[in-house]
Amino acid sequence: MASPTQMPPPPINPQWVRPPRRRSIFGPMVLIFIGVLFLLVNTGAISARNLFVIFAQYWPVLLILWGVVKLFEYMQAKREGYPPPGLGGGSIVLLVFILLFGTAISAAHRGMSQINWDNVRKDVDFGDEDLNNLFGGQKFEFSDNVDHDFPAKASLKVALDRGEIKISPSSDDKLHIALHKSLYAGSEVEAKKISDEANPTITVVDNLVTVEALPRGSWKGGSVNMEIFVPRKAAVDLMTLRGALSVVGRDGNVKANNSRGDVTLEDIAGNADVHVRGGDFKAQKVNGDVNIEGRMNNANISDLTGRLSLQGDFDEIQLSKIAKGLHFNSSRTDLDIPRLDGNLNMTRGDFRADNAFGPVRLVTKNKDIEFQDVTGDVHVENANAAVEVRAKVPVGNIDIANQRGEVNLVLPANGNFSVDATANRGEISTEFEQLKQTDDNHEARASGTVNKGGARVQVRNEHGTVNIRKQ
Repeated sequence: MASPTQMPPPPINPQWVRPPRRRSIFGPMVLIFIGVLFLLVNTGAISARNLFVIFAQYWPVLLILWGVVKLFEYMQAKREGYPPPGLGGGSIVLLVFILLFGTAISAAHRGMSQINWDNVRKDVDFGDEDLNNLFGGQKFEFSDNVDHDFPAKASLKVALDRGEIKISPSSDDKLHIALHKSLYAGSEVEAKKISDEANPTITVVDNLVTVEALPRGSWKGGSVNMEIFVPRKAAVDLMTLRGALSVVGRDGNVKANNSRGDVTLEDIAGNADVHVRGGDFKAQKVNGDVNIEGRMNNANISDLTGRLSLQGDFDEIQLSKIAKGLHFNSSRTDLDIPRLDGNLNMTRGDFRADNAFGPVRLVTKNKDIEFQDVTGDVHVENANAAVEVRAKVPVGNIDIANQRGEVNLVLPANGNFSVDATANRGEISTEFEQLKQTDDNHEARASGTVNKGGARVQVRNEHGTVNIRKQ
């Protein structure tokens, strides 16, 4: 049986065939554009900050470019007889992303332009280098030297917005300033202009020489460090908002005002008046009085011939050899020591002092207290921590009041004193057989006269033991 004849399919009319739709070239163009920008940033041809500013201002150009590409593709499709590229899902997503991202960057740029970044640097503990690199532009370094006459009996005043000030004796009777400026700007030309504006202005009125180096004009961050050489006899008055202050070798008085930074004084014959907010303070070999007010991390003071006054909150205090004594007052501690021949270390939770001369007075709380080899009268008030006092001959009047902590009192066996000690809801132990002990209604007591009597030793402890030992 013969197989049926296969008939060929009817011919297709070319007019019925729809040409395939071509893809838009806008997506690849955007990728090429982004890649070129990242290449320019990585090679240093343009800074990240400048790229941020340019994109924030000119990102709508991408929309214009997208519209031009779509119009060109439409006209070419009509001319060649195939359907023009439409708006696919990818194009819509890309368009929405550009709109949202561009709007957000523009809003961020407008907001940051209204922020005083210098105040932000002052109030926020954020790395200056990081903040300046992010918002200040490229970093440029400049060095300059300034020389000026200095009257014989004049004093020096220095005002600096941001930077270090170092004062040293000059080898002649003139004023010499070595400047090192670290500035941030969008270009070297802009940085040079800022550098010229940041040079100090020197004025002389009567017996006062003023050096002022405050930022002006288009200042965008950075610092101006000044090393100043001035005659040794001149008094100095220094101020910087952020940066270290250092004074070495000075016969005149010293005033230092620092909002954020370390202060160092060494070999000073006059008095020192210091106002600080943050940073560390160090002073050694000062013949005059030292007054410190403010808040700081660490204070380290040694070989002070005058008197020391500390007002404010300090994380740690280290003192050694304060000839005319010290006064310290903070939010929770009040301390007076007329003379300190040894060392004193104080943190938020500990107090240690040796070779102090009374009358000593310490009122605080939440500190473990230890006085070693103290001479003269002692008055201590504490709570929630231990107290130990080791007295030397001759024993002075001792008055200790404590709560919720142990009291250890070490007295010389050959001393002359009387004792009256109580421990409410605690115990008393003693190595002095002259003391009579009683225990009545949760209150332990020890009292009596040792040797010839004389000085009065009183201890009152609430919810803690009292130990009285021989030395």
